[in-house]
Amino acid sequence: MHASSAHSAPELLAHADDAGPAALAPEALTRCTTDVRMKHAKSNLQILVVGAGAIGCEALRALALCGFRNLVVLDRDTVAESNLNRQTLYSSADVGASKALRAAQAIKERFPGCTIRGYWASAEQMPVAFYRAFDVIVSGVDTVEARRWLNTVVFHVVRPVTSPNCAVQSKYLPVLIDGGLEGLAGQVRTIRPYETPCIECILDLFPDEAGRQPLCTIAGTPLRPEHCIHYAQAVLWPARDDQAVRSIDPENPEHLEWIYTRAQERAAAFGIEGVTTALVKAVLHRSVPALATTSAVTGAACALAVTRLVWGGSHAQCPWTSFHGSDGLYIDSIFIERRLSCPVCGPGSAVAISVSKNMLVKELIELLERHPVLHCRSPTIVWDYRPVYMSVPQSLKAATSPNLERPLSDIFISDSHPKVPDQVVLSVTDTDTRTCKTLHLFLT
Repeated sequence: MHASSAHSAPELLAHADDAGPAALAPEALTRCTTDVRMKHAKSNLQILVVGAGAIGCEALRALALCGFRNLVVLDRDTVAESNLNRQTLYSSADVGASKALRAAQAIKERFPGCTIRGYWASAEQMPVAFYRAFDVIVSGVDTVEARRWLNTVVFHVVRPVTSPNCAVQSKYLPVLIDGGLEGLAGQVRTIRPYETPCIECILDLFPDEAGRQPLCTIAGTPLRPEHCIHYAQAVLWPARDDQAVRSIDPENPEHLEWIYTRAQERAAAFGIEGVTTALVKAVLHRSVPALATTSAVTGAACALAVTRLVWGGSHAQCPWTSFHGSDGLYIDSIFIERRLSCPVCGPGSAVAISVSKNMLVKELIELLERHPVLHCRSPTIVWDYRPVYMSVPQSLKAATSPNLERPLSDIFISDSHPKVPDQVVLSVTDTDTRTCKTLHLFLT
């Protein structure tokens, strides 16, 4: 994990904790115009952008143009040559460098009055305290799984707005702004905790990700078998010696076998399982183009959503804005109700279990699989944002598998927890059943 300046994450957190949410004193608020209030908020609002890809680059630029002066960007990837046509903060000289660090540097150069820090790390690597420092989190991630994880983080660190003069129009902070795109379509969701639907509330509206991976994510470090298949399709196929046949026919057995073989080789190099001929065929039928215009509109819409939070134009009744470029520029706002049965933000989102502190981790997993509420199939268990057991991806599964034979009393001891606690709070996510629960574990 690397930072683009001498300031460390703890220094950032300390500064944010001291300043608190952007707010005005009552006497100042009465004599300030809306413009002055906006200026104050833009100078003090703490904004995190997760993902420095196509959406993240445009969101950072738009936020800086709007006048927001305290930005942090987080991304684990490096710049690839295939990114340059739509991730406009980078140049050919940046290929191979950290996206987060180069994006932060580019914003500093273009907007000298903006304070921005870049962190070269994945969202999962950052401690929970990192996210507590922010008033708004802008998500530019490109998978449903990453969105669900970030959504869960927000509700783990959510705090009520205690000042009546808080410049952010929300009862709880941080607010999550989620941007997504596919081809010529894009959408932006404003998730105000416990006021609007969260990602888990609308999970059924997401398409199946099998075969629908954005091309901008495949050139770096693949995490899923779909990434390996797309790499074979988008990178290896055009580079082959035989250029007589330029396009791939998903129904041609020879083409299918060629892509399958190359995808298997790439998957084996990165320790990824799950490449099958059926999945190869599905991916080839449903490739998603990545377009610079859609990225620009989506990133700008994310910045507009942040601005609306400040000047009072954010409505809980219409938190979802979508646009459709294939039929011209058509933009609309959609109303969706919160789901009371939501496992993250609903009233029944937490589950309590009492177990022995001598229970092995593998026995806990078996218990979760049999639990009448959880019904886990392939659970990922995280404690204090430290992985206890990760079922995906394969590399993290292999890294956390030794914990299966360890008793819980060994797992829940650390520098910050020198004694086995009587109670721990776990985050249990299951990608097979698409559920995410907060688990209160009582140790006896």
